[in-house]
Parts: sequence; C-alpha cells; structure tokens
Amino acid sequence: MARNHGFSNASRLAADAVPYRSSSGGTAVIALVKATFVVPQPGAPAVLQDAQPAVRINEVLVDPDAPSRGEESSIRYPSDIGLKKPGADLLIVGDAVPRTKARAADVAVRAKGRTVTLRVHGDRAFVWSPMGLGMSVAAMFERAPVTYERAYGGRSADGTLVDWRNPVGRGVHRNERELDGKLAPCIEDPGVSYRAGQDYLPYGFGALATHWTERKRHAGTFDAGWQRTRMPLPPEDFLDAFFHVAPPALRFEEPFSPGDPVAVLGMSEAGLFNFTVPRLVVKVFEKREDGKTIEHRPRADLLLVEPERSTFELTFREVLRVGRGPGRLREVRVDVD
Repeated sequence: MARNHGFSNASRLAADAVPYRSSSGGTAVIALVKATFVVPQPGAPAVLQDAQPAVRINEVLVDPDAPSRGEESSIRYPSDIGLKKPGADLLIVGDAVPRTKARAADVAVRAKGRTVTLRVHGDRAFVWSPMGLGMSVAAMFERAPVTYERAYGGRSADGTLVDWRNPVGRGVHRNERELDGKLAPCIEDPGVSYRAGQDYLPYGFGALATHWTERKRHAGTFDAGWQRTRMPLPPEDFLDAFFHVAPPALRFEEPFSPGDPVAVLGMSEAGLFNFTVPRLVVKVFEKREDGKTIEHRPRADLLLVEPERSTFELTFREVLRVGRGPGRLREVRVDVD
C-alpha cells in the first residue's frame, strides 16, 4: 500500500508511518516509534543507544535459511507492523547462561509484579528400550538457546500430526517408537517436568507466529460466509488480541510505563540483568488537509529485552485514520520530550 502522506521525524528515535488496512476496511496509517536503550551495568540507568535500529517491517527468523529448505523457524525479532493490541507484550531474546557448566538451569523474568520461570536443559534425546520410551541424560552446557525449537511441539515423523501451538518444537508423535534417537524437549515449567512421550505445553519467552494456535484463535472464522460477505477483510469475530506477539504469560493489560522495574535472571554472564523503564514521552502529530493538528502520546506496547547484549527496545504505536476530503490525513510528525 503506497504512502500518500508526508512524514517527518524530529526525534533521535527510529520511526516510520506505515499504511495499513484497518479491520473495518478503511485505510489507516500506523505511526511506529522505537527506542533502543543500553544498560551499562545491571541496575544502572538506561542510556539511549547512539545508533537506533530501524523499525522492523519484516520479522527476523531464528533460522533465516529455514524457508529455503521448506522448513519453519521460530521468530527472533517480530515485525513492528500491526494495529493496536489490547495491552502490552514482553519478549526476552537470548540463551540460558548458568553460573557454571550445568545439565539444567532456571531462567526467569519479572515485570509488573509477575514472575515467569522456565527450566532449560542441555540437549537430550529420546531412547526406546524394552521398558518403553525414556530420555538420555541431558548434556552439560555453558549456554543453551531459549527458543521454541527446543520446546515441546513439532510434527510427527510422517508429517500428518502437527502441534500448531508450536510447530517447530520437539516431541509430537503418532507412536512412541518413532521418537527413538530424536531430540527431546528441553524447556519446561519447573513445577511440571516433561515425561517422555507425554503431551505437554510449549514454553518460551519469544514471539509467536501469526499461524500458531495462540494467535490464530483470535483471527476469527474464515468460512464460506466470510468468503461471501467479508473477504478480503478480517472476519467479524476478529479480535485485536491477534496483534499480541508474546506468549500469554508475558502479556500485560497495561502498557509499560516509566519506573516499571524489569529483571531477567540466568540469561547473561552477569546472572542478573535488571533495569527500570526510563521516562520517554513520545509525541505523534497528525495534520489534516483542513489544517487541524492533533497530538497523540502513545505508550509502549512492546518491550523486547536482550540480556546478553545489555539492551532493550521500547516500541510505541499510534493508529491514525486516513479519512477523505478536508479531513484527510496530510502529514505525520514524530517528536519526543
């Protein structure tokens, strides 16, 4: 969709104004602003990074070469494009880094009064024996990726059974014997250990793809009625929760605000990576053909943390109606206090 409005960015932040079709069929513009901060040492005040990464139009995969092999990959960095979500998302990108070499280590994130903990194992494989299906002892590791490829999910050997909660994971099967020698899930809820061969939940801190169950269930009903009356618009039962990219445990009802403390344990060599969300007042101005100017102050609806890099991103968005005639959108301008 071509841009037919002016855009200017008076801030030091990454920003863009992207045309988008709203769920009602009208043309909208998503004003996106992204601020990347560095935390010099755990707990220190965050500093705005000199070089601000651009707004992400496309998602970045954990394995960028997977599509060329006809395979899927989980998402390392989600696209910033999307309409407003009901609340806010928190994503953690990185590896489990135990203090010393270990077979298993817990990682945890705390934000907005909520703590989410995962247990990460070294690689382990399924083993078939006369006693049935078991798992090998987990390998020792110094760091292990916290990605959905290492969580429960995946496809059966013949490809006919897919766990769409996490189609890139491990452990799905039609019969237990087919798992012999294959890698087993390595990311668990510490309170409920995975047992070889069982159906289990996929756990992670990363972004979910649009066609995975947790997001697709909010996309609405694509049936014959939709084809007759709505296509290409979203179904009438489409929910804005579709735009949440984080797993449910890392979704929040309220946007992130200045002063919010955030801590990640076990995903950096320092052990603890913690910071406070800094004060940043983002302003989005929309100017109409009739000369009317409206100021918006969006709040951060996505916090993406990379503990090993000592960085985090805050993403702000404002959805603007394009309109027609004298009230048509002429210009979008971004600034900060």
